[in-house]
Amino acid sequence: MKPMYFLVAMTFVLILGSGTVAWSSATSRILVSIPDIDDEGKATDYEIWIVDDSGANPQKLTNNSASPPIHDREPRFCGGDKIVFSREEAGDTNIWIMNTDGTSPVNLTPGTSGSQETKPDCGLLAVNGATVVFRSNMDHDRGEIYTLRTDLPFQVPTRLTYNDFVDVDPAWCGTRIVFSRDLQVNPPSPGVIPNREIYLMDSNGANAWKVTEDGHGDTEPACSADSTQIAFRRWIGYAEADAGEIFRLEICPEPGPCCSSDPGSCPGLRRLTTQFNCEDGSPTWSPGSRPSEGSWGNIAFVSTRTSPEGPCATPPAGIAAGLRDTWKFGAQFGETQGAYPTKVTCNPSANSLGCGVSDDSPDWGETK
Repeated sequence: MKPMYFLVAMTFVLILGSGTVAWSSATSRILVSIPDIDDEGKATDYEIWIVDDSGANPQKLTNNSASPPIHDREPRFCGGDKIVFSREEAGDTNIWIMNTDGTSPVNLTPGTSGSQETKPDCGLLAVNGATVVFRSNMDHDRGEIYTLRTDLPFQVPTRLTYNDFVDVDPAWCGTRIVFSRDLQVNPPSPGVIPNREIYLMDSNGANAWKVTEDGHGDTEPACSADSTQIAFRRWIGYAEADAGEIFRLEICPEPGPCCSSDPGSCPGLRRLTTQFNCEDGSPTWSPGSRPSEGSWGNIAFVSTRTSPEGPCATPPAGIAAGLRDTWKFGAQFGETQGAYPTKVTCNPSANSLGCGVSDDSPDWGETK
């Protein structure tokens, strides 16, 4: 499938400057995608919500009452006053951008009809705008990684990867891009987790190098604010029924695997969740997390646990995955030293979003 050229009539400009983001007069908040539930208790369309990092003050940012349903997922903060996200509608999935209050939504990839654009992340700053990285199958059925500026009127996505592998979960890591790559050219057997590893590459797609090399399924990488640590999800086992756990890894200074299959060879690797048979995933760092300066901050993630120490929730009708809530804990040790996580959603004490739904793809950032 070949990309189509298109025109985006942009009605906004992100004045962000250059270099790293300097947050000021901002509020720490968490974005999350949650399905609406119909009268029969089944999930319908996914919508985007924003909550304080305590779980309080939930606000629904999108409200799509359409048939067939429209799904808004994978929200990511973009400069403190914008949000990028993926929208699935009528068989297509495109990358959209809107204000942090949900107003003025704009389709950034309207010319890619018939393809699926997913997993957007906004983090590299340009002079007058931001660059979104995302995954698409517009050129290759197995998917490649692309970037797209938000401030230019004529936009053709820039393709960064060219291979027969499966590249997923791209995210900005300072001026580089972190992602997960499935090195198996042939799809795995049904029910078997692909052998995926974490990679880093330059913002133009050059100099891709493997960060993990352990034979497990390493996915959903997210970088700390100082770009020295990667939090990611690792499948403990090789089947879909096995648990996913949260790990963090110090990025090694030289290109090459920072971690092999022998855990003892990687002192910079730490497992942060320990609840076997619970599904933990989608880690996101709190703003200002700078482990290199001793300011570790926190990590939010989704989990099927029903209490800090488990057990796990069972999926309700209409939701394929286990029932997930958003949790948070300290990024340095996680729950490995007895400091169990606290709930962000489904937290009655914070008057947060209710229970009985399945959270998807949280992102921790700040709004101006």
